[in-house]
Amino acid sequence: MVNDDIFSIEPHELWMKNLNLNRTGRGYIIDRVIQMELMLNDILANYFCEKGELYLSFKELILNKEFFTLQQKINLFRDLGLHKQDKFKDQFMGLSGKLMEANNIRNKVAHLSINLENPKINIKLNNKIQDVCLNDKFLNEFEDFMNEIYVSLMKIKIKSNFKNFGNEKLVLKG
Repeated sequence: MVNDDIFSIEPHELWMKNLNLNRTGRGYIIDRVIQMELMLNDILANYFCEKGELYLSFKELILNKEFFTLQQKINLFRDLGLHKQDKFKDQFMGLSGKLMEANNIRNKVAHLSINLENPKINIKLNNKIQDVCLNDKFLNEFEDFMNEIYVSLMKIKIKSNFKNFGNEKLVLKG
């Protein structure tokens, strides 16, 4: 039995509200960055493998493995300079930095122990460091940021004339 003098329902409700807000926000951010990683995987696999079977094998055997981190994929993408080709005319300046920012935000929210009484997180978004709650206001700002990345990656895929764009088959194992 709970003693009301010791345990007030109001702080408990606030704590639960913050817990649910952070669960939802964390899941949303992780999902959006996973979508970014899948697009990046597609670009990298297309760059290295022109034939459909090799492309799928490269994605399955290398890019989708836990030893090949998103950080490494971003570094490879940056080093290849696919987004810096002359045909893009500096259209994707800063894209590598945005990919890094998205990954850093994902890592921070995925691994951070949040104080549910004061659930603010120090995050860098759009080269601006800020204390944020994972509320609708921040998630809308994050969504706009991620949409810029998605549009850039999609344009790179399309303008690079990759042969395997949209040719994947879902393989279910087990």
